[in-house]
Amino acid sequence: MRGAELRRGLRGGLPIGLGYFAVSLAIGLYWAQGQLPPLSSAIFSATSMSSTSQFAGITIIAARGGLVELAATTLIVNLRYLLMSVSLAQRLPAKVSTGTRLLMAAGVTDEIYALNISRTPITAAYFLGSMVLPILGWTGGTLTGAYVGEVIPASVQSAAGILLYAMFIAIVVPPARKSGDVRVVMAIAAAASIALAFLPGLRELEVGWRIIIATCVAAAIGASIRPVSEGRA
Repeated sequence: MRGAELRRGLRGGLPIGLGYFAVSLAIGLYWAQGQLPPLSSAIFSATSMSSTSQFAGITIIAARGGLVELAATTLIVNLRYLLMSVSLAQRLPAKVSTGTRLLMAAGVTDEIYALNISRTPITAAYFLGSMVLPILGWTGGTLTGAYVGEVIPASVQSAAGILLYAMFIAIVVPPARKSGDVRVVMAIAAAASIALAFLPGLRELEVGWRIIIATCVAAAIGASIRPVSEGRA
């Protein structure tokens, strides 16, 4: 039974893995632009499967930012995974061990969560199977992009940088089209980022702290002026 569930999970994770490979090429190219060691990009992606936090992390690492700045940025950007993990944990059978739950936590991403949360019941074997190919795809795509970025001309590398922005557009546009609340928070985040980049006294802040401040400001104002009611939640 567990073997069958594992195989079903592998099949379910295949399209996610293919998509992750294509998207993570942009992460690898951005890693190369920061003149960082290509091989270490694989470790970076295998341990942090989040495009937004990786983009912020690479920016901080390339700028030689501090560890506290890097940790705080990653924590804030990835807070949604904590909520997803709690949601999944509540639906798992009580017999699933703590070690298995910790292993599953390493594969909690938006897509893997969506794939599993719709199943009844949620099984550890299926979830673990659904993690394998996405992790390999994300890590392999990052590593490929990092090595490709090492050999292609700087002009081509700069042009390829549009992939990163296309990736973020693909992430934010679909939910923004469906929700006015998301559009409001996006506008607040954009305004905060612009202010932090140009206003005297704020533009001198390290890039990581600017990301942290913009994220907190947008989330706080968005939650205040567009709260989600219990019924909508």
